Amino acid sequence: MAGYNYPHRPAIKKAESMSESTEQIIDERRLATAGLGEALRRLNRASCETKVPDEVLDEVRAAAEQLTLLLDTNVRARNEVALVDDVAANVRYFSPVRGLGSPASPPLVFTTQPDGGVVATGSFDVRFEGPPAHVHGGIIALVFDEVLGQPPIDADRWGMTASLSVNYHHPSPLHTELRFEAKITEQVGRKTIVSGWLTTAEDPETVLASAEGLFIAPRQEHYEARFGSLVTENGQAASVWRLIS
Repeated sequence: MAGYNYPHRPAIKKAESMSESTEQIIDERRLATAGLGEALRRLNRASCETKVPDEVLDEVRAAAEQLTLLLDTNVRARNEVALVDDVAANVRYFSPVRGLGSPASPPLVFTTQPDGGVVATGSFDVRFEGPPAHVHGGIIALVFDEVLGQPPIDADRWGMTASLSVNYHHPSPLHTELRFEAKITEQVGRKTIVSGWLTTAEDPETVLASAEGLFIAPRQEHYEARFGSLVTENGQAASVWRLIS
């Protein structure tokens, strides 16, 4: 799956309770999910660029409706974590930013730096267009939220986004390799502040946008209220994030 850096089997320690057969089932589901996601992303892009006649659009719509009916025959409950996900390791296959199974995600590659910072690189196609030939500002903010949220997770300081401010300095072009960077600038108690910036890979000196995010780890009682009901496919309590003690 070019451009996406979730491994099909995340580089995390296998849970003691996970059997080899369960692990294989998850691996196979991840491969199938990623394959479908890639096909749907290509379809989304093609639907934004196509100039085919109206009757072809009608034919594709009818086919899409039939495919939707196939998938809707068996769906997970709203409090059920997807089998392919590992929330504690931040592996989310349906993330709109970097989910292998998401029909909406851009092809971003995330890399953790030796200093704890995070870099995300990728090129945005016409699905993400705002001003003609440029990336929508809301997409830039969405990606910043994901990129700025990763350093706290890597530092065992996971928190929910409390505030996110984005300054747009120059338009960000489509079909151009872009580079998001983020670093923790302050951490106090349950709060972590992260700064980030966006450039093109070709011109890293010109900042296209900059951002600052505040992430706060919820108190235990709030955490339980929001995430305590999450379950796995087998109905067991889902393992999610570890709170700052």
